[in-house]
Amino acid sequence: MRLQFAVRPSLIFAAVVLALILFSTSALSAELKVSGDIENNLVHVLIENKASYSVPYNFKAELKTRSDEKWVLEKTVKEISNASLAPKSKEAIDINFTFPEAKGEYKIFLKADITNGTYTYTDLKFSVGDAGPHLDKPESGAGVKIISAPDVVKTGEEFTIIAEIESYSDQKLEVYSYVYGNRRCLSLWGWDGNKVKLDFTKGEIKQINLSDSVAHSTSNGTYSLTVRARGEKDWDKKMEIRIVQSPQNLSKELSLPHDFSSEEDGLFNPEILFPLIALIPLALIILKRLF
Repeated sequence: MRLQFAVRPSLIFAAVVLALILFSTSALSAELKVSGDIENNLVHVLIENKASYSVPYNFKAELKTRSDEKWVLEKTVKEISNASLAPKSKEAIDINFTFPEAKGEYKIFLKADITNGTYTYTDLKFSVGDAGPHLDKPESGAGVKIISAPDVVKTGEEFTIIAEIESYSDQKLEVYSYVYGNRRCLSLWGWDGNKVKLDFTKGEIKQINLSDSVAHSTSNGTYSLTVRARGEKDWDKKMEIRIVQSPQNLSKELSLPHDFSSEEDGLFNPEILFPLIALIPLALIILKRLF
């Protein structure tokens, strides 16, 4: 006997509604994060995608000046259109910048627009006076600089990074480094194996020596070296580093961490899981009315 099943139109409608809800929830959780700092004649910008899927975006950096209590556009310093950021990834952008000569209050406005979605922005404020440019420092957080690090290292060989950390408030920070590429941590000791815990007072600056080493299984290529100061948030400084493979008995080497980032991927990421749970009552109401 052949069994036949009839699919009710209301069931198809319910499935479509639920699919649209899930899709829109995922899209809303894809908001990017943009941060930056000014160093000499460069504006360092970091755009981060914490979502588990690619996000298309447009980016703009604008120089604005304060006039009559309003911020007025002077010029667009950098503009990027139709860009895309891969899942769980970051993109560093360096912008050549010349400080204005006229005295006054200024800011560089950094904005990343998600295509057909929301946007994220940050301000880098400074002033120009008799003594020249003066960068406004935030009331909290930390500034990270890489004073010294090798441009080229061999796998398995230990190397030293000299980092400078400036604290903008009284706080405890963990400072560490890691080499990253191909969506994995390549440091032999893991993400924070060389972690140093320090106490800072507001305005205090410390230089720190960090030792790191790259796993022998790393292929030749150019990767990202990150120095991170972790407190209530993470403050990073990045640079490129070239890795040259050196022969070694890989059986004696520790296995590399396999996770793509410090946060979980996929459905169990809180960015996606919590909104989905919140939509369950709505989905039940829709199903109840349809049947």
